[in-house]
Amino acid sequence: MIRQEHGHHLAVMALVLGLHASAGGAAEFVWTDGAGDGNWTTPGNWNIGSGYPDGADDTATITNSSRAISVPAGLTVGEILIGGTYSGTNTLTGTLTVSTAGGKSGSLTLNAGMLQTAKDAAGDIAVCNTFAIGSATGVVRRTATAGNGTGKTVTAASLTIAAGGALHADSEGFAVGNGPGKGTGDGNGGSGGSHGG
Repeated sequence: MIRQEHGHHLAVMALVLGLHASAGGAAEFVWTDGAGDGNWTTPGNWNIGSGYPDGADDTATITNSSRAISVPAGLTVGEILIGGTYSGTNTLTGTLTVSTAGGKSGSLTLNAGMLQTAKDAAGDIAVCNTFAIGSATGVVRRTATAGNGTGKTVTAASLTIAAGGALHADSEGFAVGNGPGKGTGDGNGGSGGSHGG
């Protein structure tokens, strides 16, 4: 009798530990847009329904929807694929890291829609492996408009941009009247900035 009770307790303990490990372990998240609010951090927008991709052992796949998605600051995931019929814009609110630390590929694949950095806020993109851009657009926007401003960094072990793809900062620099070389005057004339020569 004691032996049977002991076995029962071990089975229950193993079940509890197994559930705990699966709740905190790696997950493959697929965007469903179920909550309809465009927030990366809303569990109802992902197929799993609890949590969202936020660990180096998680993957995020976005292949449908036209929803603009707000991606949280300081996010680290193991792999991101944006493709299929997705036609929205993913806007980072801070730094994004795609890491191999959790055993995933550490790759960011952008084959549809747009991925843009935060505007007027810090936020770099660090991809530990390949950043591949297919028929999609990556936009790097300014960090600040004050003084000479500061730039953003996009790093990757490998960067590939296919025909029809783009990574740019066009029209995303300083606001009008700011930055180096802004000139002097009241906007109705005046001198421009010097650029050496």
